[in-house]
Amino acid sequence: MTDPALLARLAAVSVPTLVVWGEADRIGDLAYGRAYAAAIPGARFEVLPGAGHLPQLETPDALLALVRGFTENPFRPAIARSDRHPHEETAMWQIEYTAATDLGPDAVWAALRDIQTGVVPLGSGDRRALNGPFAVDSTIAVHPVGLDPLESTITELVDQQGLAERTPFTDLVLLIRHTVRPDGSGGTRITRRLEISGPTADKQGPVAGPRISAEYPDALDEIIATAQART
Repeated sequence: MTDPALLARLAAVSVPTLVVWGEADRIGDLAYGRAYAAAIPGARFEVLPGAGHLPQLETPDALLALVRGFTENPFRPAIARSDRHPHEETAMWQIEYTAATDLGPDAVWAALRDIQTGVVPLGSGDRRALNGPFAVDSTIAVHPVGLDPLESTITELVDQQGLAERTPFTDLVLLIRHTVRPDGSGGTRITRRLEISGPTADKQGPVAGPRISAEYPDALDEIIATAQART
């Protein structure tokens, strides 16, 4: 992003936005694409496997499928949520990442569930432990490496489809939502979305958000790898 005015212009975008990036783009790598998406409030970031800098020519069918899916549902689907910790509708900063696999949704969901509840250790060394049943309103103790412990509350849960956790962090609230959906050809797309709300989210979100979500692509890869190792 060499244009010094670009970030400000992107931050002013107020419509649902899909950012699609070719996995093998040698002109602008994936880090550039993720930074571009992170600068647009609420943007959805998708990676096209096998595509370079011209996905509209290299993988037109895959690109069209992404665009069609986005236009049909640019916002997340509503799923059951906790009354104790309602979702903050005034979230000021959001970003999401998506990964794809040939595995079925049931395998991906099982891996996601076990990683988020601490059954499967995280490769980063962070530790998680579920307190109580795997259900809305149960809490998860989170011990990030080098940081103070945190406590997340499960606020949304639909078996095989979606999971969200709410975590107070200083004067911010982090809502991390996972969705698992079939891709129509036997595979699965898994999305991790971060929403930051709170009285200072408009200022701290653009700073803290990219730092928090920087490991999301690796986290999604870890979920898929865990599912693959079980097949």
